[in-house]
Amino acid sequence: MVDRPERETKSERLNLRVTPSDAHLISRAASELDMTVSEFVVSSAHDRAVDVMADRTRIVVSEEEYDRFVESLERPPRWNPRLAALMAMDPPELDL
Repeated sequence: MVDRPERETKSERLNLRVTPSDAHLISRAASELDMTVSEFVVSSAHDRAVDVMADRTRIVVSEEEYDRFVESLERPPRWNPRLAALMAMDPPELDL
């Protein structure tokens, strides 16, 4: 479970339609955790959203992979004569 600010004002609403069997399962699970259905649904959805976003914003690599990555960043760049020639050219004139 991910920590959230406890005193943040709840001002938004979500309306859901679920099957009777889903409603029953969710209600039983909430009860098992001594939570209301709303608390259970919000907590579960929040935790899942954090997981989804972490998968898209964080890259997890082994220590060996990380070391190779850092080494490649610290290595001086290789000379690229074609890139040097391109960078030496005057920029094109633009008619705006």
